[in-house]
Amino acid sequence: MANRNYRLAGEIKRDLTDIFAHEIRDPHIDSMVSVTDVEVSNDLSYARIYVSKLGSDKELEELFLAFLRQRVG
Repeated sequence: MANRNYRLAGEIKRDLTDIFAHEIRDPHIDSMVSVTDVEVSNDLSYARIYVSKLGSDKELEELFLAFLRQRVG
C-alpha cells in the first residue's frame, strides 16, 4: 500500500472514531465501539473498515446495518 493510502486510511479511521464518539446519538452505539483498522484499495475507490464492539457478532451486524440504513437512506 502506498504512503497516500496509509494516510487516507488513517484519516478515515480518525474521522469515523470521532463520528462514533461525538455525532451519533444512538443509545446502542456507545464508547464500546471502536474502529480497529481501515484498508484502502490501491486505486482509492473503496475502503474496508473494521470495527469492534463488545457483544455478539449478530448484535454488531444488526447495529451497523441499522446505522447504515439510517445514514444512507
